Amino acid sequence: RMTCGLDSSAVLAGRLGSDNRRSYTVAGEAPKRACLIGTLNESLGTDILVSDYTLRLIGGEFLTYPVDPSRTGRKDSHLYVHALLGRRDDPASPRDLKDLRELLSSVE
Repeated sequence: RMTCGLDSSAVLAGRLGSDNRRSYTVAGEAPKRACLIGTLNESLGTDILVSDYTLRLIGGEFLTYPVDPSRTGRKDSHLYVHALLGRRDDPASPRDLKDLRELLSSVE
């Protein structure tokens, strides 16, 4: 099963390396936070988690459920995480974490 962590802020992006071997990379706090957020999916039984920063950008189109901030593992941070349940206008979207977990377990 694939999981995802989404965060939003400025990043430094570009190609690094020599003429023989180049790779595209991004650096900054957002990729680090997204990675951290993504690792929480397994313990929470979710598939897509978004930061508070990203939630502000996507607006009210999606149903989300807040996750306990202490679960992020960053005690010094004000990082708030939300489980993305689905589009608000989709009647098939899970309505809460219990519905989401049941849906995800039926897919595995």
